Amino acid sequence: MKIKHFDDKISFLEYLFDSSQNKIQTILSDYLFHETYMQFIHQKLSILEKQGIQPNRLGNEKGEIIYSCIRHLRPSIVVETGVAAGFSSSCTLMGLMDNDYGRLISVDYPNYKSGFKKIARDFKHKGIVETLSYPGLRHILGYFIKQNYHIPKGEKSGWAIPGELKKYWRFYNGLSKNILPNIISKTNSVDIFFHDSDHSEENMLFEFRLIWPFISDNNIILSDDVNINNAFKIFCGEIKYKKALIYKGEFGAILK
Repeated sequence: MKIKHFDDKISFLEYLFDSSQNKIQTILSDYLFHETYMQFIHQKLSILEKQGIQPNRLGNEKGEIIYSCIRHLRPSIVVETGVAAGFSSSCTLMGLMDNDYGRLISVDYPNYKSGFKKIARDFKHKGIVETLSYPGLRHILGYFIKQNYHIPKGEKSGWAIPGELKKYWRFYNGLSKNILPNIISKTNSVDIFFHDSDHSEENMLFEFRLIWPFISDNNIILSDDVNINNAFKIFCGEIKYKKALIYKGEFGAILK
């Protein structure tokens, strides 16, 4: 089965869920009721935007898709890799709150502003050998040359998530390759998985392959930035699925 491509979010969601346009529009209107939360989140994100850093490339459209998936599927367990400021996490949590059901488990390898905090992070989670390897030292050099971060000074992963939503949230700090297996061993099944962490082909395939056997039937994998490499396409070629689709060339979904 071929991967289908969409540029319209309504058509994307209609196809994914075999749903009517009216139902999609009703759910999206519920999303708009959370204007107070969205204003809070965007006010937080503006701190980064003022420094020329774009923390959320797909903007509200991605949030609407994530929220709609949560409302349609009413998941018990959502697992997410990659939190940063917490825009996608917030959209997930708003859906769980409106469902009055489910929880989000997030993993993040925090992208701090401070280069020294990044080095300390690497030593803690990658170890001395990997951190001081040639690739590791190149990363360290980049920490002080390139202004690229999602967590301002004094903040933590998910710093833009409204406090009221955090009662549905459990957070783990570290690399997905170290933490995801432990999460899976405790949950045994996952209803929705969302990849938005390290977008290397190796890591994306690791996460997809690890999580797929634990995705229950008629539930989904979501992935941002599927255009960066061939991981999404490779993985779709390895598995049997009901539907695979991509929104605006970069946001992917696979229905099991």
